[in-house]
Amino acid sequence: MRVDADGGVALSTTDRDQLITARLTAEVAQPGSVVAYGRFLIEFVRHAPQGKVVLRSVDGQLQAETGGAQISLATFDPGLWLQFDHVEGDGVTWTAATFQRLGRILHAVSRDDARPLLQGVCFRGGWAAATDSYQLAAVKLELPADTDAVIAGSALENVMRIGGDHNVAVRFSQNRVSFDLGDANVTSTLLAGQFPDWALVIPEPQGKVIRTDRRELLEALERISFLALKDDHCCIHIHPDGVGLRIDAKLAEVGHQEDHIPGENTVGDVSLQLRHLKGLLEQLTDDSVTFDMGGRLAAAVVREEGFVGLLMPIRA
Repeated sequence: MRVDADGGVALSTTDRDQLITARLTAEVAQPGSVVAYGRFLIEFVRHAPQGKVVLRSVDGQLQAETGGAQISLATFDPGLWLQFDHVEGDGVTWTAATFQRLGRILHAVSRDDARPLLQGVCFRGGWAAATDSYQLAAVKLELPADTDAVIAGSALENVMRIGGDHNVAVRFSQNRVSFDLGDANVTSTLLAGQFPDWALVIPEPQGKVIRTDRRELLEALERISFLALKDDHCCIHIHPDGVGLRIDAKLAEVGHQEDHIPGENTVGDVSLQLRHLKGLLEQLTDDSVTFDMGGRLAAAVVREEGFVGLLMPIRA
């Protein structure tokens, strides 16, 4: 973390792809800059007694003191700090409603470091889309028609965590995007490459459906989650069962659990990943959910106004 003191204090942290800066009101006795291990400083302040925090640079150490607690951290040459070019331009305003809608698709962002492009959200044609190849979510946004970029999902999560409930000034350069949140700023490198044309993946309605109450399905999945524990790859099976649905999961060396809920299934036995299904259902707003499928191994598609979600079934 870099600490710059000059009429106030600016705290900056970076992972080389993103730069986050927060400006704080402070009494500055002597201007200067220092770089130290930010994680330790943050944890110290978080767990220290409440009160004013005093920072001093003494003999190559950054000293922080508050409420009788003190920590000294090794420092580094500020001249070696990675500099991000300032993103110029007037920019556009993204509203809190825009970030609220973006939050509906972040569950589909890939967490696989081997596929960095899919760790982003693609903004194109008035839509934003995310996919990890096994699930996809897209939402319609009111943004300028020429918005065409892939922004790291982690950058959007940082913006939403810091101040996504307010309007944010957004500026683009050729390879970066900057989010101005007033007393904070998030600047991120745009992801390079050809994002998949997700619209081509969404099939037309096929006529075969799984339809049920969204809340009842979520509650059934919550009960099954106790069996799955932290197994991210747990598979659940949805079977037609007379006038309803039978949902079950089996985990080796753990056991078997099943639930019965009202619903309609004209597709047949379908297997889906539990984590993906829950993530999608939690972002839907309608009381009823309908998965449109061409067959038990075809993509399961959910459509709501201005939103589309897709899950790929599992061969089981």
